[in-house]
Amino acid sequence: MDKCLLRHQPRKISAPVMSFIYEHPKTYDLEHSGPQPDVEFLLAFTRNNRPARILEYACGNGRLTFPLAEAAAEWGGSVTGIDSSQAMLDSAKSSPNPHGIVWASGNVQTWKPPAPVDMIISFCGSLSHLLTINDQTTTWRNAFASLAAGGRFLIVVSAPDYETMADAMRSPARTALCLDGDFDDGKSRLLRCRAAQYQSHTQTLRVKFLYDQLETEKNRLDLLMTTMPTFIIPTSYGFYLQWLDFELRKSGEILQGPLSRIGRHR
Repeated sequence: MDKCLLRHQPRKISAPVMSFIYEHPKTYDLEHSGPQPDVEFLLAFTRNNRPARILEYACGNGRLTFPLAEAAAEWGGSVTGIDSSQAMLDSAKSSPNPHGIVWASGNVQTWKPPAPVDMIISFCGSLSHLLTINDQTTTWRNAFASLAAGGRFLIVVSAPDYETMADAMRSPARTALCLDGDFDDGKSRLLRCRAAQYQSHTQTLRVKFLYDQLETEKNRLDLLMTTMPTFIIPTSYGFYLQWLDFELRKSGEILQGPLSRIGRHR
């Protein structure tokens, strides 16, 4: 009989693979101009549950954090936002802060609030920047440890793009370039092109974005961004979270479904 010796190796925590769009807060704001159904969803959910202490993972420059803090002030709630991009945090701190948001710099895999919180949120696919199972489960464990008993961990994930997967399985693989965003806030216009290729052996997407920002006829900003988010079927998130003793409940769908009064519980 062959024998195999297994040695325990300490788990390493990887830094999230981020894109440098987060170093351009004004361009990020322009990219998110227009209707924001995720903000409406978050505020409705929060008002239904009225958590006293709220923590936002990957808060950026406060696109969600500011309206969230305004809503939480209705019942005396407090909000903390954590992000690893100093540029985004500096942008957030430069804005008026009438509701006392606490801004923190750190990694969601290791940073813990001074006291347990009642709700942790992560929106806009932010957790897809965690590429390995170890990074993901380390984050879930940290979230679980940061929640008070009965607390909620509210995650918004995107449904996988199966067309991209199918193109990647062709021989040779096909990568389509498409214009997937045209944003205009009345002062500037941002055109965004996207090319994505699915990496089947790692379950990640290799995504390239080309941003063409038009300020005036004479001013123009071109950005080429490469990112590699995980390509995870939502039920896989459920498996990890249940394994770590979370109780799973579906809250609804931001674009298509109704909002219920239930969330993800610790």
